Amino acid sequence: MQKGMSLMECLVVLLLLGVLMNAVIPSSQWLGRSQALKQAARKTVAMLRLARLQAITRHQNIRLIFDKSENLLLIISIPGESRILKEVKLKKNITIIWRSFPAANYVAFNSLGQPRQNGTLYFQDALTNKRYPKKVVVSTLGSIRVLTRDPGGA
Repeated sequence: MQKGMSLMECLVVLLLLGVLMNAVIPSSQWLGRSQALKQAARKTVAMLRLARLQAITRHQNIRLIFDKSENLLLIISIPGESRILKEVKLKKNITIIWRSFPAANYVAFNSLGQPRQNGTLYFQDALTNKRYPKKVVVSTLGSIRVLTRDPGGA
């Protein structure tokens, strides 16, 4: 009676494990990136709402700026010398796509909490160019909502 496994059986098992790992590792990497996109969307919504609240409570114009070089969200007061009120760092390789805003990297709120212009934000992984399936919409009256993106559209 034979005990243990032959060399050929060990090689077959190792080959099957290798094939399974090749299938699992890329999906787990995307899961991590997907979580980073989700976190970036949540942080951006929180910062947008805080910027709007700061504009109303301070009775002054406030901007939420996305610094692409550092992947930072900054809330800045506008009148006089610009002052950073809050700063949040996003994970690397996150791109925020700004639609319908006058500038491609900020949202400005007036003292009534209304944005200068309404628009939509999308979040994209810069490495894979995959987009997070939700979008952030800033309305003309200042409401900030997270909506599911239409499957085929931008």
